[in-house]
Amino acid sequence: MERLVFPKEDNKLAIKRKNSITEVRFLELENDSEWGVMGDYFFIQHLIGKTPRSFLIKDATYAKTMQQVFNQIWRIADK
Repeated sequence: MERLVFPKEDNKLAIKRKNSITEVRFLELENDSEWGVMGDYFFIQHLIGKTPRSFLIKDATYAKTMQQVFNQIWRIADK
């Protein structure tokens, strides 16, 4: 199951991403970067502007920490 937290103002975009394996919630977010966790990998990316960039880190400690952060954000986000 994929879980995504979108900025509240992007709800139309989020609805397009919804499917049987994606659960979406909304929160007031004020940033242009995205990040995620999959297994032992943590990524952060910034795709807006002239110089898109991203970082991929394979580290179980970072991944676990960021998963915990995401879970806290998920709990306060609106359905």
